[in-house]
Amino acid sequence: MSLRNLSLLAGSILASLTLHIVIRSQDQNLEFVHSRTSGPFKTPLLNIRLRRACRKPAVGNSPHPTALLIHGLSASKSALTQLGTELARWGVDCYLMDLPGHGESTEKFSWENSRKAIQEALQYLNGSSRPALNSDAQIRLSQLFLTGHSLGAGLAIDAAQVRPEIAGVIAISPAAATVDRLKPKNLLILLGEFDLPFVRRGAAFIFDQATGFSLPSLDRPGTWISSDGSRKIVVLPWTDHTLGIFEPRSLLEMANWLKFVYPDAHFNPAISWTGLLTKGLFCLCLLLLVIPGFAILYGGIQALKGSPAALLKNEKIPPLKGDSTLGESARGMSNRPEQGHAPSVLPPPPSKGDFQERPKRAQPGPFDKASPLWAYGLAGALSVIALLGVNPWDRLNLMGGSYLAGFFFLTGMQALYYRPPRWDSFQISLVDLISVLLTVLLLALALAPAFSKYFVHVTLSGARLWRFPFVALSLFPFYFFDEWACRCLIVPYGRVKLLFFHFSSRLILALILILGFFVLQNTQFLIVLVLPGMLVLSTLCWCYAGMIYRKTESLTASALFSTLITAWFFSVFFAEL
Repeated sequence: MSLRNLSLLAGSILASLTLHIVIRSQDQNLEFVHSRTSGPFKTPLLNIRLRRACRKPAVGNSPHPTALLIHGLSASKSALTQLGTELARWGVDCYLMDLPGHGESTEKFSWENSRKAIQEALQYLNGSSRPALNSDAQIRLSQLFLTGHSLGAGLAIDAAQVRPEIAGVIAISPAAATVDRLKPKNLLILLGEFDLPFVRRGAAFIFDQATGFSLPSLDRPGTWISSDGSRKIVVLPWTDHTLGIFEPRSLLEMANWLKFVYPDAHFNPAISWTGLLTKGLFCLCLLLLVIPGFAILYGGIQALKGSPAALLKNEKIPPLKGDSTLGESARGMSNRPEQGHAPSVLPPPPSKGDFQERPKRAQPGPFDKASPLWAYGLAGALSVIALLGVNPWDRLNLMGGSYLAGFFFLTGMQALYYRPPRWDSFQISLVDLISVLLTVLLLALALAPAFSKYFVHVTLSGARLWRFPFVALSLFPFYFFDEWACRCLIVPYGRVKLLFFHFSSRLILALILILGFFVLQNTQFLIVLVLPGMLVLSTLCWCYAGMIYRKTESLTASALFSTLITAWFFSVFFAEL
């Protein structure tokens, strides 16, 4: 437990608390009210609104705008909390809902169930299905607009077809929307320059049905407006399918659209740039907090066990003959002194006679230095071919995650067979195991305030959590080979080649994943949507796994950390109820 770790931990905690106080002060005029509809779906709702004392009184028939926000596939209302908070600061009453099978909803997900749940929410807001209105005034649908992202945008357009009295629709990267003639008179469509091709084609079709105007290819930034100004489509530069709900430029377009739809309404659109920056810094501080937290946890567990500053590791095992790329510490070996020896006494280096042959395994071929990349490429390609026949992971009902779980399992197993490690590399001490589990818990608790209690709910939900052990077992071979390759096979060639290998392997896997998506004709387009997120998650896991490996010198410990984090991500965000 060094002074540097204590200082870094104290600084991270102080910075996080300071930023949290600033964020709370920015939202002190807002109130967050949770409720559920009274219909068969019991749809969870989150109402974000200005406090009564902060509201301007309505004058005449001028309404307070109300919004119903609908998230996309495999997300929840927490994904739109930031957007709802910004709209609420303007004076818009925002209601965020969980679609069936998402967030806190325990109903089975389907397109039809989602449509019914939205209609149930609209009836609830309209007051026709609420048991008591209390102090809340009845919401007229003529003053309510729908805002949706991806699948939620398609559902919002569909709901507006059923309820044409709705004031308008904001569709962010709309997906799965089919209309013959668009009924709502006010429409704003927001797309990203790098959005999915079928989303751009669908948005052009929707705008054509709404205005009769055929658009060119929507692959460049631009704005198209109907003659009366009520229908508008905007392609945002340098934005993909997901960033549209966080982009400040999206908020600016929404503000201009709301001024057009509600010219007499009492609200004040203004972009809180400092709020976005503060929340970004808050998340960064929480991520940094885990680094010294792990070091202190590891040292504390050692102290409780009565160990010295460094635990006794496995005995040295000489490297294999003809396999000079293998690093000693990557097999559970350590240069730390054994118990009872002076720190300056080191064991003698192994002689040539001490080298061991790998039992029942052929020596690696002529591609020794590049063999990990060859292993990734060959194993990934063979995995796609194998999944053409059958994918047992489909029984987990992970939507697109079933393909990912099967791909990573087969790739990891084949790569380990192609370039196998020594069996002693799989060893892990009890202290290392406890430290990894506590670090995963610490990371989850640290990020929970930044991403709302939705994370806690879905983690404890039995309807999703039963998949976790199966997904973890599927992911472990891949992450162990990744650690084996990074910490053992590539390290002797230098840090630059290590970074090159890491990013090259991710690029190879990404290309093979996309190839598998087209070859398998997987209708779950979620694979393409989450690919950038998977790359970011993999890189973050690699960085944290490196921190764990430097302390534990255990490949299994660092691989287990990445496995648990990724398995949790799959089980939570890909699960169908």
